[in-house]
Amino acid sequence: MEQTFPFYQLSFTINTDHSGMNYRSSQTKSMRQSAKLIFSAVALFITSLAHGQVNVYPSQTALNLAQTLTGQGVTISNAVLTCPLTAEGRFGIVSSNLGLDSGIILTNGTAQTNGTVIGVNGASTLFASTSFSGTIPYAPGDATLDSILPSGQSTNDGCSLEFDFNPAGDTVKFDYVFGSDEYPGFACSSFNDVFGFFISGPGIVGRKNLALVPGTTIPVSINSINNVTNPNSYCTSMGAGSPFTQYYVNNAAGTTITYGGFTTVLQAISAVTPCTTYHLKLAIADVGDAFYDSGVFLKAGSLTSNAVNVKPIGGGGLAAPTPYCVRGCSPGQFLFTRPVAKPTPLVIHYQIAGSAVNGVDYTTIPDSVVIPANGTVATRQIFGLPANPPTGPVIVKLLILSPYTCGTTGTAPIIDSAYLTIYDSLQAHIVTPDTAICLYDTVHLQAIGDTLLSYNWTPSTGLSDPNIRNPLASPPSTTTYTLNASLAGSGCAVVHRSVTVTIKQPPIVDAGPDRVTCLGTPVQFNVTTTPANQTYTYSWTPGTSLNSTSVPDPVFTPVASQVGTGLTYYIVANPGAAGCNGYDTVSVRVLPNDFTLYTPDTAICQGMTVNIQADGDPAFSYLWTPANGVSDTTVLMPSITPDSTHTYSVTASYPSCPNITKSITIDVQPNPIVYVGPDRTICQWDTLQLNPSVTPGWYTHYIYNWTPGTHIDEPTQKDIIFSGEQDTTLTLTVTTPAGCKGSDDMNIVVHPGNFAAMTPADTAICPRDTVAMHATGGVAYSWTPALGLNDAASADPVAYPTADIDYTGIVTDQYGCKDTVNLNIVVHPNGVVEMEDSVAIYPGESYQMNPRGNCTYFEWFPPLGLTATNISNPIAMPSVNTKYIVKAKTEFGCAVTDSISVYMAETVLGIPNAFSPGSAPNDILKINKRGIVSLKYFRIFNRWGTKVFETSDIEQGWDGALNGTPQPMGVYVYMIEAYTDSGRRFYKQGNVTLIR
Repeated sequence: MEQTFPFYQLSFTINTDHSGMNYRSSQTKSMRQSAKLIFSAVALFITSLAHGQVNVYPSQTALNLAQTLTGQGVTISNAVLTCPLTAEGRFGIVSSNLGLDSGIILTNGTAQTNGTVIGVNGASTLFASTSFSGTIPYAPGDATLDSILPSGQSTNDGCSLEFDFNPAGDTVKFDYVFGSDEYPGFACSSFNDVFGFFISGPGIVGRKNLALVPGTTIPVSINSINNVTNPNSYCTSMGAGSPFTQYYVNNAAGTTITYGGFTTVLQAISAVTPCTTYHLKLAIADVGDAFYDSGVFLKAGSLTSNAVNVKPIGGGGLAAPTPYCVRGCSPGQFLFTRPVAKPTPLVIHYQIAGSAVNGVDYTTIPDSVVIPANGTVATRQIFGLPANPPTGPVIVKLLILSPYTCGTTGTAPIIDSAYLTIYDSLQAHIVTPDTAICLYDTVHLQAIGDTLLSYNWTPSTGLSDPNIRNPLASPPSTTTYTLNASLAGSGCAVVHRSVTVTIKQPPIVDAGPDRVTCLGTPVQFNVTTTPANQTYTYSWTPGTSLNSTSVPDPVFTPVASQVGTGLTYYIVANPGAAGCNGYDTVSVRVLPNDFTLYTPDTAICQGMTVNIQADGDPAFSYLWTPANGVSDTTVLMPSITPDSTHTYSVTASYPSCPNITKSITIDVQPNPIVYVGPDRTICQWDTLQLNPSVTPGWYTHYIYNWTPGTHIDEPTQKDIIFSGEQDTTLTLTVTTPAGCKGSDDMNIVVHPGNFAAMTPADTAICPRDTVAMHATGGVAYSWTPALGLNDAASADPVAYPTADIDYTGIVTDQYGCKDTVNLNIVVHPNGVVEMEDSVAIYPGESYQMNPRGNCTYFEWFPPLGLTATNISNPIAMPSVNTKYIVKAKTEFGCAVTDSISVYMAETVLGIPNAFSPGSAPNDILKINKRGIVSLKYFRIFNRWGTKVFETSDIEQGWDGALNGTPQPMGVYVYMIEAYTDSGRRFYKQGNVTLIR
């Protein structure tokens, strides 16, 4: 992913492919030092890290760290901390896969992630290291760790915490987790950060390292604990069984711990002499360099020295739900252990607590037990005593007192505790409730109880196996099964528990015949279910229009959406057993509450016939009234020949349904007789009023039509005014709505009267212009409309319209005849220019003007930076922010003015985060720029710090080769320094992935 920022920010790309670190395993650390420094520099730009779930508090004192680690049975003194910078601290876990909740951290790098400094708490995709481009020198190593390294190796960045302590018991132990950025890529290699826990004191020769793989003498390290499936000699030479993958946690996708891997929670342990002084040193360091940091997390309060542990064990091994014993049966016991065998016996005292009474609920026990010399285990048996009546569960609890008081007086402190439950009987219970099933079906009988118990079910009829705890049951009839639970050799009474399996017969369901009904007429269903001696639950689907879906006789009430359709209902009867259903279906058809009479109210001429068109359900019966002229009154579509106007009704009926009635009116109309009068003569421009007669006159719905219809004021009215200019023959046709027709005509002679003229001809102007008009040929003038005229009665008016308009002048000659002249004036629209208020371009770029509107002629100002000033779309290339003004005209000369501001933007650069040599389009890694920039250098380094490419030509890129040799796929680091045309410096570095 590529992100590009302006020059006042920093553009960078981060590759989070943690697997890329595997390349290191085949090289030396010195060859990769430069690449690691670059990775650390990139990490400095990360400002949002996923470390909110692990909190680290650095810069602690030696005493604070030692006291945080110390728990019960240990006192400390003389704490000394030798660590560089902030390599140590306390930590607390909110949520993490580390396995610890809190404690202290010692690292050979940085403990706390803070801003751009990467510590132990962060996403595993980050890189924790203390050095950047060699500017921070290596911190000193640790001499104790140097002494355990192979010849020729030494440590850097050592961090150690050491102190004296007095144990109250004969063993000291603490919990820890070791993690490293060396994981996973450098397991089974020569690079192996070192750490150790060194104890010295009475009974210990020299310094003993407690950081060992459990059950071995092999030191915990990257080469001894990892997940390498094909280990080499670096791992196998650590000792038999190495590497120990069971103790490794792969953290490649972790979000709270920065290290790529770490161990499971391990325990350091050592035998000690109680109440004497020992010295403990906890140390970690880099080997050979200061990169790929490691750290060791030590659990808070885990440095303890308790002499013994106690564990309850159930009678005969009974452990469910908790360790327990049963009254009168095999005894339970408490198991006392010490970590290391000693040549002397150990007396362990305890306090007896709990709800059970010593000597009443169990046989009397003393207040102590002895672990024999050279032994590590002692037991105390608990024999539960019979109780009558049963008391329910009671608890025996032992509070263990420390065997070592180190010279103090008073009651010894409690160092451990355990409890054992005494039950009246064995703990076995059936969890399956009483159940009903269908004949031949199966139910899983399930019980809970200790796996040590023997189980037997009676009777065995229908059981898959009567001698297991959870058999399958399929009885032929209702059966009560009894579970018998026992513990062989324990003397315990057999426990009996029961469950009843009720058998149901699959029912036969009859929902009755299909039904027919109408809208508004409910229908009740009646279901018969056999056998009748069982109780059933009913379910109807769909539940549409039913008053209930759970009764055998619901009422169906039809709704409008169901009219004319069939609806099928599905009835399920269940006798009370899952899967034991009976089924049936019943359909109901809802007759439509309507039928369609297609023939509308109709008008006909006297003597004509109407053929009725309709559509209706054939289940209905039909009847027409009145019978006058009806061919058949009992069919839906008869023929009707009425003698006069009538309204006919047809009724559809069905038993138990409401009648449906529809009507049609047939209007019987007369055949008209027309007379328009004698022929006429008129002067041109005169009008003639005509008043024809039509019989019979009582009919009021005649339709009139004059032809030709030109020069007639109302060609569809009986009485008209004719204003034609030519000789014309007029014909009046009279019809009724039914098409009954009659007609007559008249000849009209028109004397000519075209004598007027005017100037100018039709013209066009811009808004706010005027037109001088001049008419001739008459003695009187009248102009309409008067809108926009200075004198509507003048032969020479002046027009100043604001929109397109047609003027008509009526010119009257000396004979009283009238003529008309016309002038159309088009008012062209104002000039319109629309363009952006402003645009931004980068140095070296241009912007082509693109004004929108109706103008065709343009003039731009200022001319600076323009390719032309008299075209619509010149190209602007200003060197500074410039406001351009344009004056434009339409093709009709209507003018307008507008402006646009061109702003110069700051130059930006960017670079892809991956490329693939030889595969277009991203086969060359090049810098993407916007603006004018001068490249000082563009450098690319491989993971080991070797420069594989450099150029000062910004148009040049890297083809993925070094000296003609293709470089391997992986992550590379780039650095860029450039300057804009304004002299501003641009610096950028980051990662890019080469893909092949």
